[in-house]
Amino acid sequence: YSVNGVLIKTLAEGELLSTNGFFTWDGLTNNGSRAAVGYYVVHFEFFDGQGNRSTQKETVVLGARF
Repeated sequence: YSVNGVLIKTLAEGELLSTNGFFTWDGLTNNGSRAAVGYYVVHFEFFDGQGNRSTQKETVVLGARF
């Protein structure tokens, strides 16, 4: 999400997670354009085997070469 709360990119949906690994973002938006350099919020939503939900938010910075 942008700092204004606009959804920029969905990195994963319905994925099974393991105890290690990672997701990467190439800086592109859902429509394929380049996202602006700046701060973004990554919103994680987790479900366990019983359907219990937990969420977490982390701030990331998208940079570029000039």
